[in-house]
Amino acid sequence: MSANILRLTCPKCDTALSLKTAPAGGRCKCPKCGTTFATDAAALPEAKPALTKAASPALQKTPMPKAALTRPVKDDSDAVSVLPAEPAKKGNGLLLLLLGGGSVLVAGFFALMLLGGIIGLLVWKLNKSSPDTSDQQAAKVADSPAPSKEAPKDPQPNPPLGNPGDGSLAADVLQRTQQATLLIKVQMDNGQEGSGSGFFEESSGLIVTNAHVVGLLDPASKAKPRRIDVVLNSGTPNATTLPAKLIVVDSTSDLALLEVPTAPAQAKLKVTPAKDLKVTQRVYVCGFPLGEQANKNLTINPTNVSSLHRGNDGIVNKVQVNGGMDHGNSGGPVIDPQGNVVGVSFSGFENTSLKFAIPGESVHALLQGRVSGISVNNEAVSRTGRLYLPVTVTTLDPRQRITRIAFDYWVAPSNQPAPPPSDQQPNLGNTTSPRRTVEADYDPVQQVARAELVLDMLPDSNNRLWIQTVATNGSGKTAWLSGIAYEVDPPVDAKPATLKAQFRQGTVPVHLTTTARFKVTGDDEPFSLLQNLDTDLNEQTKMLPPTGGAQMQLTVRKFATGISKNNQQVATTPEWQKATSQDIGQLALDHDADDKGNLKTKRVTFVKQVPVESRLYLEPLGKQLNQSFDIVALPQPGNLMQPGQTWQAKRELPTPLLLDDILNSVPIDMNYTFRGVRQHKGRSVAVVDLRATLKENIRGRRGLTITLTGQVTGTVLVDPDTGVVVQAKALTDTTLVARSRSDTVQITGTLDIRLQRGN
Repeated sequence: MSANILRLTCPKCDTALSLKTAPAGGRCKCPKCGTTFATDAAALPEAKPALTKAASPALQKTPMPKAALTRPVKDDSDAVSVLPAEPAKKGNGLLLLLLGGGSVLVAGFFALMLLGGIIGLLVWKLNKSSPDTSDQQAAKVADSPAPSKEAPKDPQPNPPLGNPGDGSLAADVLQRTQQATLLIKVQMDNGQEGSGSGFFEESSGLIVTNAHVVGLLDPASKAKPRRIDVVLNSGTPNATTLPAKLIVVDSTSDLALLEVPTAPAQAKLKVTPAKDLKVTQRVYVCGFPLGEQANKNLTINPTNVSSLHRGNDGIVNKVQVNGGMDHGNSGGPVIDPQGNVVGVSFSGFENTSLKFAIPGESVHALLQGRVSGISVNNEAVSRTGRLYLPVTVTTLDPRQRITRIAFDYWVAPSNQPAPPPSDQQPNLGNTTSPRRTVEADYDPVQQVARAELVLDMLPDSNNRLWIQTVATNGSGKTAWLSGIAYEVDPPVDAKPATLKAQFRQGTVPVHLTTTARFKVTGDDEPFSLLQNLDTDLNEQTKMLPPTGGAQMQLTVRKFATGISKNNQQVATTPEWQKATSQDIGQLALDHDADDKGNLKTKRVTFVKQVPVESRLYLEPLGKQLNQSFDIVALPQPGNLMQPGQTWQAKRELPTPLLLDDILNSVPIDMNYTFRGVRQHKGRSVAVVDLRATLKENIRGRRGLTITLTGQVTGTVLVDPDTGVVVQAKALTDTTLVARSRSDTVQITGTLDIRLQRGN
């Protein structure tokens, strides 16, 4: 949806103005002095923002199509304004490139790492508030075109599909849609205000909108809106504003349900599945683009289905339409010619016709009740000579329609394929134990189900415990969710143990894995990132007798990595491949430890000289490895510990490659709790839990303001005879919100760190 820029000058105060489209009626109002004056409809071509090239030899230089310069947007209430023109100024020095055959949009900032392009995009987005050219500023004005004196020409008009025969909606459908569609006004917890759209759903009488309209797209967010108001019959003499109550939020589907105290005698819309839609079929986008700033009355835009996106299970998870959505349409209904809701508007790419709706199937799943999460205590509980494993499931069940939750479980090899979701009990294939089923105790009010799985013995190292949740909801159908494999640890005995660092001269093998899973949201359409690092190292320890500490050097023996975006592998560059396959063998981590086991210094060095291009990749990689070692390095009190005793130490929060160029080093206060002893590879080891709570306001790199919240949890196993950490795992679960002067990016996800020392 490209636009032209109209440059004007106020005849009274000489203020320079830039408008994206000609004003309606051929008249314009000066924002400075308030003078209204006439203008013609002539427009100058829009200038493309200048892009300067950054030194980025590692990124493949692929010609960028025009579509790659567009910026996806989401939500909700952009202001319509006339912007004073400014002289053109320098850009931010970023090179936008396409990697992986044009499927991944990245901004090349520096030749530092494989994810440098993706990070560059985030930093470019957050720093684009630096002075723009006047044309760039004018492009921020709303995309909704003003009425044109000349009707647009369409060489291939869509056939009329509306009931009246002219492509319009029948009078009864139009009236029902107008009455059922709502303007939603939200005051967030921080005082900011926004708006979106919604509609009354027929079967429940509840109001359907987006999770991001009410500011709760992030599943970790606990800051509910201060106030939600819905406006019925907006823009008409019968307009009524009612306070609404938030009933449930489904952040996975970006849906929310609201309720008004006294349900009015208002028309309601029926939600139908999107699976039967046909590509090119006429549908209608209903809502309030730009909130009340453009038009208080409901806007209905005809459009066409351009694609149906399906998941691996074949179920429609996104309806793509050919335009018709703007900021403020979020949460509004997308209806067919009969007035049935086939989707809920939620996102799109700005300046393109690529717009998306949540399918009716997702609305039905939420209304009928669904499982939202499963939590398994990986440590077995010993009781009356048997082993038990507690399992908890949370649900989204706003109407209390779920009638049964159970768990199928069995022991099988860890490398077997996971059973997919199914409406029939799946065939498990090769197992080492028969399938068992245990019924859960479900509390529909708390929306929590709990059960204990009974185990005859623990799975050995080649096997895992597989669990598949079974649920029956308001549809009356039973569904089996995807199977998940779990490691199960032996129970812990509450016995004392001595925790004292006792370094031993020599060399031991170390295996370290890190798995980062993140979801990135902002004005752009959300996307997910997955990064795996799998590293084998040799750790050589040298004693420091005077201080009681030690020096350790870790050299890489074997390394593997994988990075994907939206479950699609990201294409790598030859420079990255050379660095991580050939030159990484020269990477070394030098650690200085004190007599307690703390890593006082951590350095990235090289055994032999490597090319500069490889160093640019390997140094941040070594930094993440160092931080991973630091987070699981146990400070040992040096005496006999009783179960339940606690202590504290400073640690450095691990920064995945994704965040390395955004986030500075973050010190955290780690809390340690000694729990007792258990068996590990035939030996008795001490068990220490670690935990940290994160709530930091940070001045990040590139001048960004960062809010970091979340927690770190984990467990460390220590050999009491040597003081060596033989096994450790730590999980950082964080939400990072990075802000520039005009934009915000939110990165939510986990970093899972696993360490194994010795054979």
